[in-house]
Amino acid sequence: MTDTALAGLYSIAAAMSTGTFSVVVRRGGKYGNAVTGVLIGLIVILPPLGVATWALWEPEWWNPRAYVLLAAGGLLGPAIGRVLYFAAIHYLGVARALPLASMMPLFAGLFGVGLLGERPGLPVLLGTALIVVGCIAI
Repeated sequence: MTDTALAGLYSIAAAMSTGTFSVVVRRGGKYGNAVTGVLIGLIVILPPLGVATWALWEPEWWNPRAYVLLAAGGLLGPAIGRVLYFAAIHYLGVARALPLASMMPLFAGLFGVGLLGERPGLPVLLGTALIVVGCIAI
C-alpha cells in the first residue's frame, strides 16, 4: 500500500473516530460539563498514550525546539480546542457542532499559507471553499 493510500485510510479512520467521539461526548454531556469531559478524557488516554510513546520512541527525536512547538500545539488543540468543542456539542448538538468544527481545514490552510509559506493547489483551494460554503449553510 502506498503512503498516500495509507494516509487516506488514516484520515477516514480519524473521521469515523471523531464522529463516534462526538456522539459519546453529547451523551456524556448530560452528566457533566466541558471541562469535566476534557479532564476525564485526558486521564483515560494518558496510560495507553504513555505505552505507545514508550514503544515507538526513537532516540533521535530529542529536540528542544520540537518540544516547545508541540507543547504549544497541545495547549491549543487538546486543551483549549477540546473544551470549546465539548461546549459547542453541549449547546448546539452533534449535528451542528461537528460540521462547524470541520472548518478546521480553512484555518489550517490559512495558517499554513501565512505562517509556513505553503502554497496549496487548486483542488485544495476549491475543497476549502466548499467546506466554508457548507458551514455557512448550516
